Amino acid sequence: MAAFVDAARNITLLANGRPIPSKRLNGHSDDVNSVAFFATGERLASGSKDGTIRIWSVVGGGGQSGKVMEHGAEVHAVAVSWDDKLLASGGADRWVVLWDTETCERFLRVEAQHTAAVQSLSFSLDGTRLFSGCAREIAVWDVPNGHRVPGLFGRGHPAKATSPLALSPTGGMIATASEDQEDNIIRIWDITTGGEVAPPINDRRGYVTSIAWSPDGAKVIADPDDVVKSWDARTGEELGVSRELHKRPINHVAVSPNGLFIASASLDGTVRLWNASSHQPVGPSFYHSGPVWSVAISPDNGLIASGDGDAGQVFFWDSGTSQLAFRSKGQHGDRIFSVAFSPDGAKLVSGSADHTLMIWSAYNGDLIAGPFHSSSTIRCIVFSPDGCALASAEEDDGLGGGYIKVRSTETWRETHTPIQRKTIAMSIAWSPSGREIVSGCLDGTLRFFQVSTGRELRKIHAHNLYIYGVVFLPNGRFVASASWDGSVNVWDITSPMAAVSSLAHSGPVSCLAVSPDGRYIASVAATLTSYLQPSGERSVSLWNTHDSVPSLAHNAVGALRAPSVRDLVWSGRLIPR
Repeated sequence: MAAFVDAARNITLLANGRPIPSKRLNGHSDDVNSVAFFATGERLASGSKDGTIRIWSVVGGGGQSGKVMEHGAEVHAVAVSWDDKLLASGGADRWVVLWDTETCERFLRVEAQHTAAVQSLSFSLDGTRLFSGCAREIAVWDVPNGHRVPGLFGRGHPAKATSPLALSPTGGMIATASEDQEDNIIRIWDITTGGEVAPPINDRRGYVTSIAWSPDGAKVIADPDDVVKSWDARTGEELGVSRELHKRPINHVAVSPNGLFIASASLDGTVRLWNASSHQPVGPSFYHSGPVWSVAISPDNGLIASGDGDAGQVFFWDSGTSQLAFRSKGQHGDRIFSVAFSPDGAKLVSGSADHTLMIWSAYNGDLIAGPFHSSSTIRCIVFSPDGCALASAEEDDGLGGGYIKVRSTETWRETHTPIQRKTIAMSIAWSPSGREIVSGCLDGTLRFFQVSTGRELRKIHAHNLYIYGVVFLPNGRFVASASWDGSVNVWDITSPMAAVSSLAHSGPVSCLAVSPDGRYIASVAATLTSYLQPSGERSVSLWNTHDSVPSLAHNAVGALRAPSVRDLVWSGRLIPR
């Protein structure tokens, strides 16, 4: 069993990678900073910014077990002893407190404060010692009496930032990370002698927020500056590293129709290509003068189109030479939020925050039609399966609602009365038949509309927070939705009362896509630094599905890690394993 904390401060339990619908634990009044399972797996402890620690039962009906424990200040870390008898909490007041897990009464407070807020805690395997880490030191405490054990680690190493720590699976070593002046230092210690086992690992990439061990205790894994690295725990030798990232958040990702490469567009003003198998960068970056908000790949894989944030132009790049082929001969007056190639590859449509749609020649950048003016910001544009219609999700800037508009791709005129809703559609998708459009909305609902009449056919209360991605599976029976509540759900639209499958992420899911054969779902996830505030990290993962009832598998078959991905477009065949 596992647990994750969503943006709404709920603790959700998972079995075999799937959320257990009845096991959502809530009660804290502020952000939950730390959770820890008991060794039996029957209870869970949580520590919160609200200054309390709570114990929850995770069997039967679940719910809070015992009374609330008041730490007295924001709680940053909790840990449970291996015999499940003691619970440790540490926080902003620099104190470490031990609690009796049966009575929920304070057992003791250690004899001295840390020199900074306590950020990490870990019991030794025999339960006789407790390790605690803060920004400037590692401390070892004798559990029976709370006295500090002298001579181990001393004052550690001078540091300016949080020191995460992790006990090895065998219990003989402990790994710590800190920021020393301009460098990040990862150290591996012998818990008996307090001496260093391996030479200090000096990583110059950036701030390390977490550290972990491989199950066999042979490797240490850490995340300097959103890059995952691993080292040999005995020698300190670097064993692996993820690829270089954009310098600023990524706004859009597209997968090539031949499945060989992935394109990413970033606020750093670049578009980069990645090998879809190795996830390593391919060729040089494509440079814009300002932020890039959208990217698409032509059906023949030859062109990459990207929307420039400053110039308001669409740039067309040759994917083979990585050179600029041409630009649109005209421009929007604001950010281009969405670009899409027509199924025949002859045209490209762009939608902008300036309330206009423009249709460009994909051969030379000429303006074919438009601009078509709207009263709203255009968030998303999608061609129908047969290419005869274009749907756009448009935000009503003044009223807080939105529209879905359908246009003929022959005349580019609206073919139906706009579908009006009281909530904003963040994403839209066509059914394989082209008869329905589903929208994923700001209020957490999925809404299905008949294209010919604009009539709402059904509504599913799918998520607790915004839905940023929605796709039909190829058979037309199932719909997948991705939400800011950290889940991807699959729905049978013939019986939409409950999700037939669900996959939890460690943070908000901003979008998803499905492979043309329906065998794989791609999702984009984030982590949160505070309530509804995403951090720089994002990951794009590919998940297996099953043909009959699309139960999501629990092991990704591929992944691309990059910061702040806001959208994902699947443009063709399966990404190879």
